[in-house]
Amino acid sequence: MKDKIRALGALLVLATFVMVGCKTDTPPSIWNPEFEGKPDPAISSIEPPDVAFAGIGEITITGQNFSPNSEEN
Repeated sequence: MKDKIRALGALLVLATFVMVGCKTDTPPSIWNPEFEGKPDPAISSIEPPDVAFAGIGEITITGQNFSPNSEEN
């Protein structure tokens, strides 16, 4: 019985050392509080309004606050 209590105590002490010894390295935040984004685009119309087949038809989106650089939209 004493051996079981000693083994349990040793296991508890070992587990405590392992948990206390672990260091969590958190990555730096990617959020920049000083970043000022651009205004959100606002869509006013889409042509054709009803049907456009993927890869076949051409869609024209008109609105405000779109970037001239298509990769930023």
